[in-house]
Amino acid sequence: MVVSDYAAEVINWPLLLHPEGPLVPREQRGLLPLVARDIAAAQTGTELVRPVTGVRADGRELLTNQPIEDVN
Repeated sequence: MVVSDYAAEVINWPLLLHPEGPLVPREQRGLLPLVARDIAAAQTGTELVRPVTGVRADGRELLTNQPIEDVN
């Protein structure tokens, strides 16, 4: 059914990833291993020596899979 929806252009094809890997800003790259280990934002902020509000914002952006416009 999904294939027919793509063929009928009912839904759009997903964007392809960059061939050299995902384009993730530097601030979010540090979060990846900690998110994978299910570390809380407060502990992540402590480990990365970053404010918790910034860690939460970067984590939300990373996990919501929004297109990244400016890569550092």
